[in-house]
Amino acid sequence: MTRAAIALGGNTGPVAAQLAEALQALVTRRVALVARAGLYDTTPVGSSSTQRYLNSAVLVETDLAPAELLTELQRVEQQLGRRRDVHWGPRPVDLDLIWFGEVVCETPRLTLPHPACWYRRFVLEPLAEISPQWRHPEKGQTVEALRDRWRQRPVGIALAGGTTAWRTRLLQSPPPLSPAVRLTAWNDDRPAPDSQASLIAWRGAPPGDSVVSRPRGESADPRFEALPADRRLDVSREAALSDDWLTWVSQSVGDEPQRVGELDLEIGSG
Repeated sequence: MTRAAIALGGNTGPVAAQLAEALQALVTRRVALVARAGLYDTTPVGSSSTQRYLNSAVLVETDLAPAELLTELQRVEQQLGRRRDVHWGPRPVDLDLIWFGEVVCETPRLTLPHPACWYRRFVLEPLAEISPQWRHPEKGQTVEALRDRWRQRPVGIALAGGTTAWRTRLLQSPPPLSPAVRLTAWNDDRPAPDSQASLIAWRGAPPGDSVVSRPRGESADPRFEALPADRRLDVSREAALSDDWLTWVSQSVGDEPQRVGELDLEIGSG
């Protein structure tokens, strides 16, 4: 049996009841529920919806392979009415596989650990309740340390890579940002003034192509690899299309999730 972490969320309908129903449907003889976090009220990220989310997290043990567990999660989502026709759209229930044992992988269908889990507060806050000492294999930080990083004010986001014009434009006329975020430019030659930046947003500049065609993983550019590994985020693909990425990153790190109750479910193996 392998231990895995699953993040839960939703913002339409009776969300708390739907999340409990989703877990009841997930728990079978091959998926045992080990621990559950409380419910957190959070700001929608990457969505025009004004309906706030409820989020939680659970630990499970399973003998399924990662892709098989993902299939089960998507089956339960569909069973409870989740539709995927709108990216980041409203949904009754969302089940994300965050980590699976010590597995590190990147395929067209599944990346482990989840590529955004290290900076999304709506994931880290509930996960810190039930697995504070789990250490991200690529960032080298525990869930608790990552969570505490985003509790600091202000949260520094430094812009790196790209062009001087790109960085200047965003610094002078940024899209809507969380009030908790302070935007700066990363200086490759003298990074010390920005050493307190909690996140370094990297935009590569591939020759002859304004849109980067790459997997969701990190850039192989030596300049990117020289950035502190525990704070770097490759936004090349997103930044080539629009400035919206900066809004949703600032929402992710600047939100203040509020614990509002318990996930009403008995822990058991089904």
